[in-house]
This record gives sequence, C-alpha cells and structure tokens, in this order.
Amino acid sequence: IGLRGVFLIGAGLAVLIFLYAYVAIPSFRGENFGEHELAADDRDPTSMAIETVTQAAMRAEVAREVERRQIASAPLWERLKYRLALALGDWEFFKTAVMIGIPVKVIMAGFFKASLPLLLAALSFATEDIGQIMMLYYGGVLLSNTIITRLTDKLGNTRLVLFIGGISSGVGLILIGLIGWDALPVQITGAVQNAGLMLALLLIGMTVLGLAHGFIQAPIITHISHTQTAQRYGQATASSLYRLYERIGNIAGPLLISAILVASQYDPISVVWIGSAVMLSLLHI
Repeated sequence: IGLRGVFLIGAGLAVLIFLYAYVAIPSFRGENFGEHELAADDRDPTSMAIETVTQAAMRAEVAREVERRQIASAPLWERLKYRLALALGDWEFFKTAVMIGIPVKVIMAGFFKASLPLLLAALSFATEDIGQIMMLYYGGVLLSNTIITRLTDKLGNTRLVLFIGGISSGVGLILIGLIGWDALPVQITGAVQNAGLMLALLLIGMTVLGLAHGFIQAPIITHISHTQTAQRYGQATASSLYRLYERIGNIAGPLLISAILVASQYDPISVVWIGSAVMLSLLHI
C-alpha cells in the first residue's frame, strides 16, 4: 500500500477511534444526579452501617486534607521535595516504582521502541518484517489485558501478578537475545542453517514480552493505590508520583540500552544480560 496508504489507514483509524469515544463515553447532567436517592426512613441496617464506616473514612480524609493544605501553602519546590522524599520513604512504593515500573519503561522506550528495530536491521531483517515482528508485542499486551483483571481478582494478590509479569519480561528479553547465540545464524536472509529456530526464538520472545507487560501496566496502579503514600495523600497523588518516577525509565531507557548495544557492537547476546538484570531486580518484590 505504500507510505501514502499507511498514513491514510492511520487517519481512518483515528476517525473511527474518535467516533467510538464520542458514542461510548457517557455524558452526565447535573439534573439527573438525585433521581435515585433513597429517603432516610427507607435505609436498612446494612446501609446505616456502611454510612458509619463512610463517616469514619471521611474523618480520616479530613485529617489528611488538613495536612495536604499545610503542605500546599509551602513553596512549589518544597512541596515537591517533601512528597518525593515521603514516597521514597515508603518501601512498598519505592520498590514497586524502581524495581518494576522504571525497568518496564526502560525496556519499552529504550529497547522495544528505540533499539530493537536497529538491532533487527543489523541482522539483515527486511523493514516490513521488522514491523510485523514488533506487532507481536502489542498483540501480547492486548491478549494479557483481557485476562489480567480476572486473574488479579482470582488471586487477590497484585504483588504476585507483578512478579509474574516481571519474570516473564526478563524471559522474553532472554529469548530475543538468544538470536545472537553462536549456534544460530547471524542473518535471516538467504538459505542459512537454523534460520527457523532463530525466527521462532524471536517471535516467541516478542510475544512473551508483550504478555508480560500486559501483566504489569494495569495491576501496578492498583498496587500503588494501596501503599502508605496513597493512604496519606490519596490515590490520585500517589499515582501521579509514580508516573513521575516512571518517566525516569522513559528518559534513561534509550540512553542506557543504546549505550549497551553500541558497546557490544549490536550483539544480541547483550539483550540476554539485560533480561537477566530485570529478573534480578525482582528479588526484593
């Protein structure tokens, strides 16, 4: 379809996404908010008990709000420094952000998006083949997203799900890196020995990597929302702080991974060591 066809398809998909969002996202009107409220006399004991718990939660929230306002009156840099220091003092928040969140972004931004196409091009993969191979990652993410919510609910343990995702992420990188193993060919073009095994490792590794990141991207926010930082400052603030730390991986990823690949002269085996490091970072999860 050529370059023009690619951009035309992209524009058409953008229009379809806009129409879907316009139809699917509900709109709320203030005059409809009170239609289903119950009168006070109609409440049963269960509702009253829930209300008591709610009032206790509201009192705790008021106390946190007082603290937040005191911090809000401080200069901008002081507020940011205080909250960053508090989040780093929360061990559960810290290890989730540094040992899972940042490595995932390093892999996504530094390896998958920035370096993998160059690595495959150095191995003489055709440009159109590189694009199709990379789509397996997104397919894996979509597939795991369809089952991760039910799995998390069944296990009732976001930490276990994140651990599975992190280990699988390292396994996916190792499988991809094994295409540089001496027993396999250094290029895919032509009639070379073991080309099928090389391609199989690459395709399986890409799929596993996508499945792994699907296991991480949604549950990690739920996990962050149950940390001490979230309890003290609210889930929105904790999620925002996590996103801030996560951006370290987005920025450092391309620099770090490209430096590793350049130092190894684009030897795919270096990806094996990256995957091993990702798995070792999960020892304290």
